[in-house]
Amino acid sequence: TDAAAAQAVDNKIGALPAVAALTLADKPAVVAARADYDALTAAQKALVTKVADLEAAEQKIAQLEAGQTDAAAAQAVDNKIGALPAVAALTLADKPAVVAARADYDALTAAQKALVTKVADLEAAEQKIAQLEAGQTDAAAAQAVDNKIGALPAVAALTLADKPAVVAARADYDALTAAQKALVTKVADLEAAEQKIAQLEAGQTDAAAAQAVDNKIGALPAVAALTLADKPAVVAARADYDALTAAQKALVTKVADLEAAEQKIAQLEAGQTDAAAAQAVDNKIGALPAVAALTLA
Repeated sequence: TDAAAAQAVDNKIGALPAVAALTLADKPAVVAARADYDALTAAQKALVTKVADLEAAEQKIAQLEAGQTDAAAAQAVDNKIGALPAVAALTLADKPAVVAARADYDALTAAQKALVTKVADLEAAEQKIAQLEAGQTDAAAAQAVDNKIGALPAVAALTLADKPAVVAARADYDALTAAQKALVTKVADLEAAEQKIAQLEAGQTDAAAAQAVDNKIGALPAVAALTLADKPAVVAARADYDALTAAQKALVTKVADLEAAEQKIAQLEAGQTDAAAAQAVDNKIGALPAVAALTLA
C-alpha cells in the first residue's frame, strides 16, 4: 500500500511537463502533486523518488509568478509614462505626473526596471520640465530687471540723485545669465539713463572747474587797485583758465574781469618801462657839468 501510494505521487510528478516547459497554466497540477505528496505518511514519502523534480517544478512556478509580477509592475510604469503628453506638448502643469512616473519607476526592483521600455521617454519628459522651469526662472529674473529699469525716471528728468538706482539696475542686469539677458526688453533705456548720468557728472565737473577759475579771478584786487605785485596772481588765473576744456571755459563768468586785470598789468608794466627810460635820460643830463663849467671837451 505504501509503495502504491508513493508510486501514485511519483506518477503525478512524472506527468508534469519538463521544468523548462512549465508555464503558469501548469501550477494547479504542480500544487496538486505537492498536496498528494504532503498527504503521504512519512514511510510513504520515503518511497517517493521524484521529490527533487517536484521541488524543481515548484521553483519554476515561483519564478514564473515572480516574472509575471515584474512584468505587471513594469507595464504599470510604462503605462504611466505613456500617458504623459508628447514632450513638445509638455507644460509645467504636467510636472506632478512626470514626477509621479519617476517615483514609480524608482520604486521598482532592478529586475522590474529592466522590463520598462519607456525609460528614454521619461527622461526626455524630465529634461523638458527642467527646461520649462529654467525658462520660467529666466523670465522672472529678466522681468525683475525690466521692472527696475522701468522704475527709473524718464531720461530727461534724471538727476545725479538717481545715480544709485541706475547703478543698481546695471548691477542686476550684469548678474543675469546670457539667456536671462536676452529676455530683458529695456536695455536701451538703461543705457540711455547711464549716458544721461555720465553727462550730468561731466557737467557737474565742468561747473566745478569753471567755478574754481571764477573764484581765482574774483579774488584779484579791483582793476583800479592792481599793482605789479599782483601780476603773479593774474598770470596764475589766466593759466588756470587756459587749462580748461572748451565746455568748462564756456561756464566761466569773469573772463572780462581777467582780461581787464591783464590789460591793467600791461599798462602798469608799460608805465614802469617809460619811467625807467625817462629816468635814464634824467640821470644822463644830471651827470653833465654845471653850465658855467661846460667846455667844448
